Amino acid sequence: MSESTSTNSSQLYEPKSGTYIDSHRSVQKNQELGVHKILKQSFQEMNDASDMKALLPIAILLDEMSSDSSETRTYCLQNLSTIALALGPARAKGLIGGFISNILKDQDEGIEDIPEEMKVMYTLLESLPRLVNLIGGPDHAPVLLQPLLDTIADRQKDETKTTYLNVIRSISAKMFRQNRAQIELILTNKIEELQSPKEQNAALQMEDMKVRISKEQQAALQIISYHYNLASPETLKIWLDIYKQLMLSNTQEVRKRAVLVLKDFINNAETDDDFQLSLSLAKEVFTNGKDFKSNLFLIVPAAVRHPSFQKLNKQAFISLYESFVTMQNNNAYNVFLDIMIESLNNMRENKIEQKIYNLLLDQFLKLSLVQELEIKRKIASLIGKLIVFIKESKFIYKSYLSQFQQLIQSTALEKNYQIRQNIIDSIVLILNQNLEKKLYYSQDETRFYIRQLFINLQAGDNDPKFKFLSKQKGFMIILQHISDGVFDQQEANQLIDSLVKVIRSLEVSTAWRMRHQTLVSIKDLLLNLIELKYHDIPCFDELHQSIYLMLQDRISAIREESYKALNILFSFYKQFNKKQLSLICFEKVKGLIEHQNYLVRVNLILGLREAFYIGEPLIAFLKTTHKHTPNVKLALLEILLNQKQKYPELLPINDPDQDVRECAQYLSKF
Repeated sequence: MSESTSTNSSQLYEPKSGTYIDSHRSVQKNQELGVHKILKQSFQEMNDASDMKALLPIAILLDEMSSDSSETRTYCLQNLSTIALALGPARAKGLIGGFISNILKDQDEGIEDIPEEMKVMYTLLESLPRLVNLIGGPDHAPVLLQPLLDTIADRQKDETKTTYLNVIRSISAKMFRQNRAQIELILTNKIEELQSPKEQNAALQMEDMKVRISKEQQAALQIISYHYNLASPETLKIWLDIYKQLMLSNTQEVRKRAVLVLKDFINNAETDDDFQLSLSLAKEVFTNGKDFKSNLFLIVPAAVRHPSFQKLNKQAFISLYESFVTMQNNNAYNVFLDIMIESLNNMRENKIEQKIYNLLLDQFLKLSLVQELEIKRKIASLIGKLIVFIKESKFIYKSYLSQFQQLIQSTALEKNYQIRQNIIDSIVLILNQNLEKKLYYSQDETRFYIRQLFINLQAGDNDPKFKFLSKQKGFMIILQHISDGVFDQQEANQLIDSLVKVIRSLEVSTAWRMRHQTLVSIKDLLLNLIELKYHDIPCFDELHQSIYLMLQDRISAIREESYKALNILFSFYKQFNKKQLSLICFEKVKGLIEHQNYLVRVNLILGLREAFYIGEPLIAFLKTTHKHTPNVKLALLEILLNQKQKYPELLPINDPDQDVRECAQYLSKF
């Protein structure tokens, strides 16, 4: 190659100065030099133009990876395999290997909080196993593997570390098949290096150094948990010795990680022996570990899902599990409840026999006696899911249902709104399954759950912290079952009457948002009754009184919500031909036209938009508005605007107020 060609090539592929990566990335120009030096050297060693052409892909890659657009960089990395193929194994190993190393080592700590940047990283990681054969096969895989091993301790989030570990295992597995000694040496050296860092960074403060060592030791535990079943017995012994040492570390986070990785041991177990080894390590932690033993419950869902579970001596697992439940502390109780549903679903998927189910369900019932508030909240949130699970299962003893129903009944005495909130959500879940016909519930079961739902709705009616979302769900569920004929007419009317009382109980609240919610609930109740075509209810006097009071509220948002509720009420009466009730409601509210606050009078008029079917009594009343303030007359014109029938006698076309007069004259033309 001529001197001039070499010079031009060097200039062409010099990285962009100062802006190689955006503000979320830390790679600077001087950190790229390793790869660029290799690239320049490769250009200088070329003999002809065809060689130079072969290096163009990596040069373009380096140039486009300096883009500020994460989409551009993601697209580039999706084509790494193609670029490696174009370069050939020898060049790909040096150029792409250096490129990957630079990218992984030069990531900012905060990158994991930026979704766009993580998409770039995940694209890179997912492409690495495909590159193994393109850089010369497993013997050359350390070029890809080493940057991962060197940077896993730098990653902050478990999700990122899991992706790292899966990629490392995928690459390592190929090396284990072809060159076991090489990969075992690489992994053992890295694990030992992470376990006992020999070099300390003088730039780091003592506390920062402790954090760094903790992260590296945790990474060592994770690497072991992902590779233990690939190693030879001799290497495995070394790794397990390291695991047991770290299990007793003086650092809490390391000891905690030693417990958490047991789930990875089980998930990565490929044989019965691997599975048994995982359980034996769990027993070792329970027997000799210092703390964090409550996290041992996290292995239960993975264990009962594993294919080897059916083959092993069940008594071994039962014995281990029963040792776990002897831990009588809130941490253990919380973790057990967290894994309860997942464990049961995994058992059903793996067709585990009844005896194992009983272990979990019995423990759940024991915990229902615990008085700690957080435990009681979780119990309440899980009851519905457990009842649905038992109903779906064809082989679990139904006696558990009656015990759970008794547990639901006992919550009626609970004073904590969050427990009642969770119970309501549980019952709504159960009744939804019934409405959707996904599960069969007898008439007696359905009536039981509806009554319990209503009891809990009433129990929290005066608590401002009691979430109305669940109340709204509860109202709808009750109304739907009433519409389906679960209750006779008398009991159905009593339930709806009680619902209205529950709603109205908040209209005396000093918190205006709670009063506002009363009106929202009234609107929802009426709309649900319209949708369900259910109209034979006796409690309309309660609704009239509530709207009448709220129309006079000092808060404008409540007055506005009141006239909307009034319009829905008149629509309800019109749809079900209840003119007499309409007249009663109208007589109740019309006196507000003399209220001293003109805004109350305005909202009253706006609330009569749907009442025109009443006829002459309403028309005669509206004529009296001509003597009121312009705002009241404008409200009248607003409700006249969309009426199908025209009422020229109500138009104040000669009003002294210009705005009223012009609006009335405009309406008179249509």
